Amino acid sequence: MIAFICLGSSNMVVFQNQGLNLAEIDLNIKNRSKTFETEGSPYITEEFLALRLENFKNKIYSGRYNAYNGEMEIKLGEDKIIALDNNTDYTITFIASLKKYKTYTYKDENLDLQRGF
Repeated sequence: MIAFICLGSSNMVVFQNQGLNLAEIDLNIKNRSKTFETEGSPYITEEFLALRLENFKNKIYSGRYNAYNGEMEIKLGEDKIIALDNNTDYTITFIASLKKYKTYTYKDENLDLQRGF
């Protein structure tokens, strides 16, 4: 089991929006999980791709989905990546593919309630 450290219920995050300008948004985030040496890639797509968060439709962000950890990662800068908190309601649309990711509650194989994308 992987433990996460929450940074709080809400954190103001400032980051560069596709290299064009600075945008301030109020995101619920958590520390990104540790990376593990695995065969293959944990990511659906290795590259950070343009996406929109439903609550911030006028802004474009860079992100990718880490399927191994079940986390949506948002790039804040060259060496800063955060993971969105799965306990917050998010709907994310990747712009090029129109593929949507949404947080929801589900039952795992032991019928325990879990939260994720």
